[in-house]
Amino acid sequence: FRYNRNDVDADTKRISTLNGVTKWKEWEEETRSMYSMMYNRLMENGDVEAADYVVGLARNAAKEMREAMRCQRKILS
Repeated sequence: FRYNRNDVDADTKRISTLNGVTKWKEWEEETRSMYSMMYNRLMENGDVEAADYVVGLARNAAKEMREAMRCQRKILS
């Protein structure tokens, strides 16, 4: 999309920001899901140390997802 300065109002900014935050949240959900699958594989293979590391990554992804959700609520309020 191409907007010039006169085309952008508060609603346009809000919608664009909400779209970006929604994509961020979706990315974090996919990342957390992938980490969960990798954790299960590592545990099946007996690689506990690597699985513990992946748990930390999954927690970070969950934290980012919560932050994205918080941003969404703030934008929508």
